[in-house]
Amino acid sequence: MKIKINYNAGKLAKSIKNMVGKAVNSYALGTQKGSRDNIFQGKVKPDISEKTKNARKQRGLLGSPPLLATGTLFNSIKVRPLKTKANLIMKEYGYFHHIGEGRNRTRPFIETEEGTFDKILKEFKADLTKNIMK
Repeated sequence: MKIKINYNAGKLAKSIKNMVGKAVNSYALGTQKGSRDNIFQGKVKPDISEKTKNARKQRGLLGSPPLLATGTLFNSIKVRPLKTKANLIMKEYGYFHHIGEGRNRTRPFIETEEGTFDKILKEFKADLTKNIMK
């Protein structure tokens, strides 16, 4: 009987750290895009109060949805990729709005773009296949 090995576990072991890092970075980028889209497209609920609408009107900020008045939070949402992980960073008050801490109303906006997980899984499977074969 002859046994033939057609995979290389050593090659996979060398590659797995980068594969995981790539997947995590892709997830963070999908979360950046999904969160920014939620703000820009006005999907953040609840809507701003009448008092806030009047204050924005006086400052010349007509029609801006919640969390977009000056664009500071929107523009601060970024990904800092690292080798095996990635950080989603933003102005601190963005997180407080997301969870509703302090004077901030709960306005959940941090979400991953639709389809991100399926895309990552497909890429990871392809990388796995590529890196396990001899």
